[in-house]
Amino acid sequence: MLLSGLRNPLLVIAAIAFFLDSNVLSADLRECGRAIVIDPFNREFNLMSLDVYEMYMRSIIYSLERAGYAVDYYKDENVTIDLLKRLDDEGYDIVYINSHGFIDSRGLFALFVREKLNSENALLYQDDIAENLIGYLKEGDLAGYLYVTPGFFLRYGNDSRLPGTIIFVDACYSGNNTSLADVFLVLGASCFIGWDKVVNVIHGIMMDGLFFHETCKYNRTVEEALRKTRRDPESGASLVYFGDGSLRIQRVALNAESEEIPNFILGIILILIFSASACISYIMLSKVLGKGKY
Repeated sequence: MLLSGLRNPLLVIAAIAFFLDSNVLSADLRECGRAIVIDPFNREFNLMSLDVYEMYMRSIIYSLERAGYAVDYYKDENVTIDLLKRLDDEGYDIVYINSHGFIDSRGLFALFVREKLNSENALLYQDDIAENLIGYLKEGDLAGYLYVTPGFFLRYGNDSRLPGTIIFVDACYSGNNTSLADVFLVLGASCFIGWDKVVNVIHGIMMDGLFFHETCKYNRTVEEALRKTRRDPESGASLVYFGDGSLRIQRVALNAESEEIPNFILGIILILIFSASACISYIMLSKVLGKGKY
């Protein structure tokens, strides 16, 4: 992913109003679903974006919870190789990952975790490293951080635990080819979503948030929701999917009376809070150079 300055100081205000409007639609009745959000570079992305990234990440979790999903959220140092080994243990309906990624020399997508290589885990992971299921870079901004390849998920995945699951990986090149998507589809997932090129950090999280807003609130299919998203204006990256684009994120009935603060009032409050900081954010972010997200 890449980060560039926000071009419009009203972006934050518009985002708040967008995600917190007061419309409530009817919903499909079902038991509470399970979702997992994996966010290994939360601290870095927030620092780069003056916490705009955090706001959109929270909006994604909010959308899932409003749709009736119990969300398990892991970020920064809690995102380890062991967590990915256990990814399908809980039978998640939705898996959302926001991380760094790249295409390796074999043409396979590689996904980073927050864990770094050290003398202890080098011994623990030596077999997986030898089989190219786990790797690490020796130079660059991500030097020492471990990454996993599609074969890792094939080795540790359980094909009885991912039936009908939607897998969404926000990382550069996650949807550039089908190397990762094919593995999850073989393991039983119904749909895989990713970016086909290098994507800007802020643009990526904005479009992710839009996708979950459209699917969780308005019951759009995956394909319909992705049509609402936009290309990265710098790289031309687009969100693409593999698998069943007709899937919908099923929702439970919502009880509007249970909310402590109506959405439209909360939106007004947050707009007042962020209106001043949006201008400051614009000035500061315009001076920040784009940082590579492989």
